[in-house]
Amino acid sequence: MKDLYEKDKLDEVTDTFYTKMVKDMTSGQRFQMEACVALALRCCGKVDESRPKMIEVAKELKRIQTSL
Repeated sequence: MKDLYEKDKLDEVTDTFYTKMVKDMTSGQRFQMEACVALALRCCGKVDESRPKMIEVAKELKRIQTSL
């Protein structure tokens, strides 16, 4: 999954989840899932400087949560 994200193919990552696990998702829920996957992958970056700080993660999660 990380390789797909790094190659800017996030749709392939989320489509895999979508088709296998959560077929009855609304478009808002799909957006939230995609945003969480992207955030999680950013947190796993190789370079410390490119990884978000915990406060940034918390703010992003709050934004994702309230996006519906």
